[in-house]
Amino acid sequence: MGVGGILIYCCCGHHVALGADRWPDEVRLSDVEQRPVCTACGRRCPDVRPHFDWGKPRYRDGKLVAQAVWIIKDGDQHIATGCLANASGTKPPREAEQALADYIARKYQPERNRRDIEDIDCADVLSIYLTDIGEPGEQHEIEPRIERLNEYWGGRMLAQVNAQTCAGYTTHRGNPGGARRDLETLRAAINHHAKEGFHRGVVRVSLPPKGDARDRWLTRKEAAALLWRCWRYREKQTIHSGASKGGPVATNRRPLRHIARFILIGLYTGTRAGAIASASPYAITGRSYVDLERGIFYRKAIGKRATKKRQTPAPIPPRLLVHLRRWWNLKLIAECFVEFNGKPVASVKKGFKTAVGLAELPGRRPPTPCAIPLRHGSCSVACQFGRRQGSWVCLLRSCRTPMGTTTQTFFRERPPPSAKKAGMFRWLKRWLTREGPTIEGKT
Repeated sequence: MGVGGILIYCCCGHHVALGADRWPDEVRLSDVEQRPVCTACGRRCPDVRPHFDWGKPRYRDGKLVAQAVWIIKDGDQHIATGCLANASGTKPPREAEQALADYIARKYQPERNRRDIEDIDCADVLSIYLTDIGEPGEQHEIEPRIERLNEYWGGRMLAQVNAQTCAGYTTHRGNPGGARRDLETLRAAINHHAKEGFHRGVVRVSLPPKGDARDRWLTRKEAAALLWRCWRYREKQTIHSGASKGGPVATNRRPLRHIARFILIGLYTGTRAGAIASASPYAITGRSYVDLERGIFYRKAIGKRATKKRQTPAPIPPRLLVHLRRWWNLKLIAECFVEFNGKPVASVKKGFKTAVGLAELPGRRPPTPCAIPLRHGSCSVACQFGRRQGSWVCLLRSCRTPMGTTTQTFFRERPPPSAKKAGMFRWLKRWLTREGPTIEGKT
């Protein structure tokens, strides 16, 4: 047609502007004249003119009222990309091309029928697994791993998954520990694909060797120093005017107090990071529920399926329960016990790393910026109370820690007698030794 748009006028006074991209290039304006019908009067609109200003921004009273954007054409559907179009530009910008790629990826549905492994793309296997796992709580954890796997395995057939290509992915990833975790996700996706009956043949994923266990955990003294820093730290800002321009000044903001609450809950309960971050005094779907009246922490989120992590309900120690009730009564929290700027947090890695740097903990290297040192330190201090192996089982029963993990990871040499007077876990020892079987043994 040779123009970007057309103007259609009716004798009743109504008119409309339409894009010419809905007709092929060989269609003439005279072929379109008898087609439009006015929606107001019901008569045909024979007056069709070219719209030479189609795609250019329109102004009214000196104000911009409309501007052309790049759109995605999918049959009769037009999907806006949000990218502004330039009147002199003929090539879409990178943002528009990315929007088209994202749209195609969302619309694409991999085949769900039984095929041979030589004909199945690994990207389809990962896409099916990501769609079928279902729970939003797991989606945000697995999506980054799926993206990393798709960068390397996308375009490779399922039959190409072997020890050599897995070793190549480990080299590509650059981190053996991270590569092992990603390959475990790939193995789970392939097993899910086989379980659904979508492929024939056996595919084995070769994992790199497992790394050494963590040997850095928080002692009672280090935990106290970390808590003190998080609770007392005040945000510092730069002065931009006056005689002290460029110098720091301490404000009244306390940006690390949510980390202090996180550490307290982790040390007293030995709970994992996800359950601590979602802990709420209200019974909300997708949140771990803290019953402040009965003093029980239901660590498994409401509505979430049970996993091998065994997030069973646990009693809240009296000292921690006092803090939780005080935070709730004083309205210091809105929905969850760990909040930043009034909103729940999904991860505390950044804040925990900042707190560790401020505390200047002794040792060859600081604890990893995650909740694992808290759980490790909690269980390790609990082990120090027992003279017999049976007492360790009782003390760690609340954390649902396997016996092998207890003896190989959490046990330390017997502390001096003065350390046994610490009351951090005295409540747990009394509660657990009243009921349940014990195993006799020597240290």
